[in-house]
Amino acid sequence: MKKRTIVVLFIVSLLAMAVTGSVAETADKKVIGVSQIQYTSEWRIAETNSMIRALIEAGYEVIYTNAQGETQQQIANCEDLLSQGIDYLMLSPLESNGLTAVLEDAKAQNVPVILIDRWATGVNGEDFVCYIGTEQVGQGSKCAEWIVENVGETANIVVLQGDPSSSSVQDRGKGFYDVIEQYEGLKVVSDQVANDSLTEAQTVFSNILQSVGADNIDVVFSMSTQMAHGVVQAMYEFGLTPGEDIDIVTINGLPSDLESVLAGEFQAVVQCNPFVGDKMVEVLDGLVAGDTSAYGQIYYVDDTIFTMENAQAELDAMVEIINHDSEVTQDFLN
Repeated sequence: MKKRTIVVLFIVSLLAMAVTGSVAETADKKVIGVSQIQYTSEWRIAETNSMIRALIEAGYEVIYTNAQGETQQQIANCEDLLSQGIDYLMLSPLESNGLTAVLEDAKAQNVPVILIDRWATGVNGEDFVCYIGTEQVGQGSKCAEWIVENVGETANIVVLQGDPSSSSVQDRGKGFYDVIEQYEGLKVVSDQVANDSLTEAQTVFSNILQSVGADNIDVVFSMSTQMAHGVVQAMYEFGLTPGEDIDIVTINGLPSDLESVLAGEFQAVVQCNPFVGDKMVEVLDGLVAGDTSAYGQIYYVDDTIFTMENAQAELDAMVEIINHDSEVTQDFLN
């Protein structure tokens, strides 16, 4: 069997903000474009590293781009990837409605698109091949169910959400409200946007504590742990103790989050599993082999609920995965 080698180039483009692998395609090697939202948050770094590691270990050429949190940059990145003759595009959309033109261009060039962890406007199986990621409606539902089981069927709840234009926020909110609306005693006393920002969440929750009062809040549902860390800081400023005065249930589940569970700051973290790489390659391998069964499918990776009971064991296992993914990816980037 012919041994495959991977030739890696490192190119930084002021326009595309792209890190690229070799685009010189051989007869038995496909070129995969990866369009990522950003590479700064702990979760997004873990997801990106999982994707790149899996692609490289499977023998694919990789061209990686970073939109740095800007939709127009992501559009430019995708157009640049398409101009380089990629065979497949792995796309994590910053905005669900912002990439219609990219999907149209990819379709016109016969480049199949797989959505990763976020949805884009379009028809699954037609405008893009499939979706691979976490079940974000279910994450919201699990948070609400945790409140019912651990706080009770009567509780005052504060909700903090990220960017309302993102599909993840919309889906998590739907799952959460679908559950709590079944219980008359569960009341949302405040639902505010904090844009997945620790500092913004700290300010927003401080204002909520002043206007609503800590005695009138039983639990905070934060749609991301970035915001939950800000809630913790605000509580400390007001002399409050997480888990004693107010419970916190949130979503993400990376090492720093599990450490917060072990410290008693978060009472429960529903995982938004970033380790999509192996499932992505499994689907991609099928497409390359001519299997069209992935079209129109939704592939969910498993999500775990982290509490004090399982956080240490899960943390130890997760660190091993992250370290391996990071080592392979950093070799690629450097």
